[in-house]
Parts: sequence; C-alpha cells; structure tokens
Amino acid sequence: MTPPEPPIITLGPATTYEAVTRQMVSAIEDDLREIKMRLNGLLFLVAGAVLTDLALRLVGA
Repeated sequence: MTPPEPPIITLGPATTYEAVTRQMVSAIEDDLREIKMRLNGLLFLVAGAVLTDLALRLVGA
C-alpha cells in the first residue's frame, strides 16, 4: 500500500478578486511603510529641537 501523495500547494491567486485584493493590500503596505518613515523623521526632528533648546538654555544663550 503506497501513501497518498501530498496535495500541491499554490500560492498564486486563485481568482481575480484575490489578485485585486492582494494588489490593494500591497499598496496599503507601501503607504503604511511611507507613513512610518515620515513619522520617524518627524519624531527625530522634534527630539532634535528639544535637545537644541535644552542645550541653548544650559549655555544661557
């Protein structure tokens, strides 16, 4: 008695709806990555401004 063959798994989209949904999710992922980069830049800008203000206050300028 031979064991049954394992099913073949395909990762490609099975329907048009699935293909479109994957494209939309990919676009949202790219948008979120861009928002994260901008937010990180903004946080570093604010942290730099705070540190600059503290340094100027310590110097007495």
